[in-house]
Amino acid sequence: MITASYIPAILVVVGIASDNLMLSAMSGRLTGTIKPGKLPVLLFMLLNMQMVFFKYGNWLAKIVLSRAHEVGKWMALSLLAATAVRMYQELRLWRNGKIGISFGLNGFVEIALATSVYVFVSGFSLSALEIPDCAAFLLSMTAQAIILIIGWSAGKGNRLKVLPWVKKVLLVMMVIGIVLFIIQ
Repeated sequence: MITASYIPAILVVVGIASDNLMLSAMSGRLTGTIKPGKLPVLLFMLLNMQMVFFKYGNWLAKIVLSRAHEVGKWMALSLLAATAVRMYQELRLWRNGKIGISFGLNGFVEIALATSVYVFVSGFSLSALEIPDCAAFLLSMTAQAIILIIGWSAGKGNRLKVLPWVKKVLLVMMVIGIVLFIIQ
């Protein structure tokens, strides 16, 4: 049963996962560096790495909030809002051509680590907003996996022009989720 607090959590997690679109689309272009059969394994390892960062954020939230419980909700919401603003800035810079993406293995790893920071914030925030650990982990893992599959299929089919629009829609969903958390 989906409670009222899970709906904004789903929106926020999907927004955070939207950063994986370009990353997984890049994996379709790494065929010169990595054997084509190894790409799903690479994406699976990326998902595992990001879920570890999610758990680190979850654990840090428990440590921090054990000492400062009264500010937990606002700390989480401000981190999510800052993340949404940063993701929007990156999208705008990328669309204007001011950020170049290296389609090699180094570029892939750089974006993977940057995305893991957003997943860390997601784990911290969902724990601070008192979403149960199991539900938050499953929501995040499912959203990350779905977005990775969507981006991978877009990269294989060379449909990269659609990704900025999809990412923009997912960022709007994230902002709606943050607003719903504020209203609650």
